[in-house]
Amino acid sequence: MKSTKNALQCITTWVTLGAIALALGSAHAATTQFYGFDNGVGQFGAHPNSDAARASFLLALPPLILGVETFETQPPGPFVASQLTVSFPPTAVTAVITDPPPGAAAQVLGANSSDYFATSGTRFMQVETTGDSNFLLFTFSAPVNALGFYGTSFSDYSAFPPGDPIPPIAISLDGGVLIPTLSVNPRTVVPSSVNFFGVLSDTPFTTALLVNPLGTSGDGIAIDDLTIGVTMTAAVPEPSTWMLMTLGLFGVVAVARRKRRIA
Repeated sequence: MKSTKNALQCITTWVTLGAIALALGSAHAATTQFYGFDNGVGQFGAHPNSDAARASFLLALPPLILGVETFETQPPGPFVASQLTVSFPPTAVTAVITDPPPGAAAQVLGANSSDYFATSGTRFMQVETTGDSNFLLFTFSAPVNALGFYGTSFSDYSAFPPGDPIPPIAISLDGGVLIPTLSVNPRTVVPSSVNFFGVLSDTPFTTALLVNPLGTSGDGIAIDDLTIGVTMTAAVPEPSTWMLMTLGLFGVVAVARRKRRIA
C-alpha cells in the first residue's frame, strides 16, 4: 500500500513538473526576424539587401529541412474560391493560402510588370487588400518552424495622412502578436522595390497571417520563392508516397529476379 502511495506521489510530481516545463516553454517562445530592402530596383535590377537577408535566413535554418514553393508549376489565374494549395518540395508539407478580404484579387501571374514581378522564374503570387487589413492566411498541413518570402510592390502609403504614424505590414503566427515585416519608412518605398522577410520560431506554428494594418483600398503585394523550414518528422513523405515507393521497389526486385531466372 505504501509503495502504491509513493508511486502515485511520484507520478503526480512528474506530471506537475511537466506542466511547469510546458508553461515555461510557452512563455519563452521566441522568434528571429530577417529583413532586407532594396528600393526601386525594378524587375531587372539587383537586390543585394534582400538576397543577403534570405541568405542569413537560410543559414539559420539547420537542422531544419528546407522546402520552397516557386509557383512555377502553378497555373496562372485567380485563386479558386479564394484559396490556393501550394507544396514545398522536397518536404511533404503543403499549405492552403486563403485570401481573406471579400472580393480581393488574389492570383498567380506569369507575366511581370513594373510593380509586380518574379524574383525567380516567371511566375509569382499577387494579392490586393481592397480595403481590408488582412493580406493572406497560410494554413500548413504540418507544423513548421520558419517562413520566408520575397515581396515586391511593398507598399502604397501615398494616401495615408501626412504626419500620422504609419503601422508596419506584419505577420502573425497562430494568432499571436504581430511581427513587423517592414522596417523602413513606408513613405519612401516605391512599388518597384524588392523586400525579403523571414521569421524563425522556436515554437512550431501551423498558421501565419500576413497583415496590413493600414488597409488602403488599392494596396497590393507580390510574393515569390515562398520558403519554409520544418523538422525531419514533417519532411518525410506521406504514407501514400511511401506506399508508391515500396511498390516501385518490389517491382524492380521482381523484374530482376525474372531476368535472373530466364538467364
